[in-house]
Order: sequence, then structure tokens, then C-alpha cells
Amino acid sequence: MSARDLLLGIGTIRFQGWTAAAARAADERWGGFVRPTSSHTPDIVAEAVRGGDEAWLPPWEPGERYRIETEERDGALVVRSYGFGLTRRGDGPWELALRDDGREPLGRTVDNAARYLVARLALSHGGIPLHGATVRRGGHAFVFAGPSRAGKSTAARLSDPAEKLGDDFAVVVPHGESWATCALPFDNSERAPERPLPGLVPLARVCRLYQAQEHAVHAPAPPLAQASLMSCLAFPWAWPDAIARAEAAVDRLVGAGKLIHLHFSPDEGFWKLIE
Repeated sequence: MSARDLLLGIGTIRFQGWTAAAARAADERWGGFVRPTSSHTPDIVAEAVRGGDEAWLPPWEPGERYRIETEERDGALVVRSYGFGLTRRGDGPWELALRDDGREPLGRTVDNAARYLVARLALSHGGIPLHGATVRRGGHAFVFAGPSRAGKSTAARLSDPAEKLGDDFAVVVPHGESWATCALPFDNSERAPERPLPGLVPLARVCRLYQAQEHAVHAPAPPLAQASLMSCLAFPWAWPDAIARAEAAVDRLVGAGKLIHLHFSPDEGFWKLIE
């Protein structure tokens, strides 16, 4: 059995008891973000366990979007998706069951399970996970947030020569008197860089995206800003025990003036408005 540490700017997640195939999939998928375990104490531990049909959701139906469901069962938090199941009792480690029957590439299954744990890690630090693409430009990070097809990957692509920190999933956390984010290994290319940017990056803006004919930026009033940011949270129904913490984090982020609404057309001209 193998173990791996997923090293992020906000902390470390340790996966223990993996098969050689799962460890190899993580190595290939996460690039420079993953290492063999060390003496460093991780923030989250996920221990591999055997799983049966009850550990994950039945195969998806044609046209069904990706699902993740959570329930409390016998005092434990149980999280299930098509390819993995996570269970946690109290403050103990997470038990992770991976479905390895060829229905989904193992690397993608490992990736999806890790996204959930990274979301939990951000929440534990008083932050939030977002559906977003992140770039670093001028020493600061910009998160392009929004639902599917909002244009997150397009906005990141139009941000050259900015450094991409991930185009599919983002986290923001309090840092001193302000906020920060970090590079993540989750990318639509399904392959992370070998030399990712380490540590935290100061957060300049979270840009809630709207596709439009012309570029425009608006600073929404606090109630609208809070609702807008809440709509960008990554699978909030899957962490019911942390909703109050997430709402408090959203309030603080909005109060810090970090959220704007960015209406953009597919060209780089929007940078003149947000930088």
C-alpha cells in the first residue's frame, strides 16, 4: 500500500493505504503538488478502505450532471459520488473508498474526492471553495467565479501573461487583515504543473462572471453581493455542517470589498477595468 501528501498553500491532505494504481494516478494527475509522505503533520487524513455498492452512487443516467450527495448515518457524515465514498466519524480521519471498475478513469475519481477534501480544508480555515478559475497577475490573484459555461476558462485564457493557478476550482481564505488564495492541481487539462506556485497569493478580486457584448464592472450592494457569491460556492449541499461558517466567510469577503460583477466579451479588454 502507498501514501501520498497533497501539498497546498492552505495545508496538507494525506492519503493513506492507497493501491499502487491510485498512487500512480495521483502522481500523474497532480504533478508537483503531490509527494510521498513525510514527518510533516497533515491537516486532513484520508484512509483508504474497501467499499461496496453502498459506498457510492449508482452509475449516472444519460444527460445527468455530476452528482455528490451527503447524509448523516449513525453519527457519521457520509459523502457519496459515482466513483468514491467518504465517511467521517467525529474528529477522526476520513475513510475513502474508491470505485475502480473502469466506469470512470481512476485519476478523475481521485481528483473528485480530493476536491471535496480541499473544500473542507478551506472551510476549516474560515474560507470558502468556489467554482472558479484563478490567475496571478501583478503579484495578486484574481478569481473568475461563476456556474458552468459562465466563461471561467475563457477569462483565464484571455489573461496572459498572467500565471494560471487552476481553471476549474478555487479557494479563498482569510490571511492577516485581508484574503488570499493558492494554486490548486485541478485543471480541465487533467494534468497539473510540475512546478506549481507555492504558498499563498494575496487576493485582489473575486470576479463574478457574466457574458456580455461589452465589458463592464459593477460593485453590487452587499445583499446582492452575498447572494451572488453564495451561488458560486462549490457543492455547498455536500457540507451541511459547515454552512454557517461559509455564510460568515461570505459576509467577511463581501465586507472587504473583494467581490465585483464582471460583464465581459471574449477579448482581453476587461483587464483595463479590473486591474
